[in-house]
Amino acid sequence: MSIRKYQKNLLHREKVKEMSVSKYRRDMLHREKVKEMSVSKYRRDMLHREKVKEMSVSKYRRDMLHRQSVKAMTKARYYGNADHKKRVLAANKVKRQQLKEKAEQFDFVMEQFLAKVKDGPEFVCCVCHRLLFRHQVLNCKRDFYNKNEAVASFADKCITEVYLHKCNKDCEKPCQLLDTARGCLWICYNCHGKINKGIMPPECAINSLKVDPIPPELACLNSLEQHLISLNIPFMKMLALPKGGQNGVHGPVTCVPANIVQTSNVLPRCNMEGSLLRVKLKRKLTYKGHYEYQFVDTMHVRQALQYLKRTNVHYKDVEFNEAWLNEFCREEGDLGKDTDGDVESGKVDCEDELLHDRQQHCMFQDTCLMPVDIGQEMLDQYFDDILNLAPAEGNSPVKLLSDHANEAKCFPVLFPQGLNTYHESRANRLTLSRYFNNRILHADGRFAHNVEYIFFAQYMSEIEQVVSNVSIALRKGKGCMSQNVPDNKVNDMLKNDESLKKLLEFDDGYRFLKPIRGTPAFWQGAQRDLLACVRQLGVPTWFCSFSSADMRWTNLLDSILKQEGRAQTAAGLEWADRCDLLRCNPVTAARMFDFRWHVF
Repeated sequence: MSIRKYQKNLLHREKVKEMSVSKYRRDMLHREKVKEMSVSKYRRDMLHREKVKEMSVSKYRRDMLHRQSVKAMTKARYYGNADHKKRVLAANKVKRQQLKEKAEQFDFVMEQFLAKVKDGPEFVCCVCHRLLFRHQVLNCKRDFYNKNEAVASFADKCITEVYLHKCNKDCEKPCQLLDTARGCLWICYNCHGKINKGIMPPECAINSLKVDPIPPELACLNSLEQHLISLNIPFMKMLALPKGGQNGVHGPVTCVPANIVQTSNVLPRCNMEGSLLRVKLKRKLTYKGHYEYQFVDTMHVRQALQYLKRTNVHYKDVEFNEAWLNEFCREEGDLGKDTDGDVESGKVDCEDELLHDRQQHCMFQDTCLMPVDIGQEMLDQYFDDILNLAPAEGNSPVKLLSDHANEAKCFPVLFPQGLNTYHESRANRLTLSRYFNNRILHADGRFAHNVEYIFFAQYMSEIEQVVSNVSIALRKGKGCMSQNVPDNKVNDMLKNDESLKKLLEFDDGYRFLKPIRGTPAFWQGAQRDLLACVRQLGVPTWFCSFSSADMRWTNLLDSILKQEGRAQTAAGLEWADRCDLLRCNPVTAARMFDFRWHVF
């Protein structure tokens, strides 16, 4: 009867609990008896033991004061009790010996490997806002930086809680995100060391690296619409790689200024939502091939340009034709119609004609039986009018390293206000490689999801490495003519036949390309490293190659879902959804493969 009343009557239950706690505190004999019973039940009942362990671990993770109290008690007992210290040391010695024996078992090694690669790059540094792995971060404790006023002031400025999850009314109870990496504040070792020394980390968000939120006017644009509103268009030959669904790039990246005023005047205006127009973006109107071919919502383009006119510093002086007197189509004779007679006679660049085929398939597969793109073939048959646009025709490419506004002009969606690019003035100097590292690994994800920005950053980094190495290449040469050369004599030396002969003889002409992957100097260094390994270690007996089985790595897919703030798991995704998830997150997929390789 008492048990039934305890289970049903809530007031009676609380009253009994209060009386029990009071008696436990007052009565010493009762306390010892309860402890003895608890210990006995813990030893006998396996389910009770697991439940107590789970509750203890959960409380240790959640309650900071309880965690510190447990640590203090453990340390005090270890240093205060000699017998306990001996038992701990002996247990650790036995444990190390057991691990050494288990390391020879394949199942144990496999279990250890899977445990290490379980967590992906889902830990956000509260200072530089980069997504990092667990071994690259530690728990951020603000009290740790209260050593002196300088360190405390830097910590207050740099440490932010932008990506720390805080429960609100929309969260489910219990909130699942509190047990993930977003439920705790983390800091990377680099930022931790800089703040400890009283120095602001160069990658800190307040060092002109803050990202502005993308407004709805820009977030709804597809890739072609983004190119139509860009002041500079980054042209690059992107290839669809044969396997994996990822993209590659061939050749250089060329940024050409675009006439967005003319583009805005040519596009027809319609106030109806969802009115689509087929548009081909070309490098030159006389080319048959196109750089990009998609449906364009002219209303979205107009709204995006109006927003950029109000907020972006690079669009302030741009004047648009609000009355929309479309003079270009009439003067140029309907150049927007895609007909068989709109191509002028002359030499057509074959490489540009077949660019679309190469982009989609990485090889030429057009036959008389099957078109290259069946879906596009059907669209071409049922739609007559196609608008051809070449906003960058007739303009000269810009210098990538000299034009300080080029990055913001090429990617206005990523930089809605045109600020905080690489050439922004900063209190702490930041190198180009560290800047792009911060951008691509940023927790916001906008840079990592933009494939064009990734290839743009790669090309910029390579150009910067080449330029920086050229300045010292002649001073480190082997020939007598290439050593101790003053700056004002470099041009004269390059015009001298004997000096050029020396450069070619000692391979100084391309040695500065060694840091760039894929160059002859790079592969020459790789060959010498391989021969050195053979001389030191002997001839290898077997070779092995590794490939990425990313579709089978559930931890990779779960990590991407956590980055996007989704509560799903990889088990509930279809095959097509997995492919799209990996295709949209090439940076995370590449980082996970590299991490698994190094752990292996």
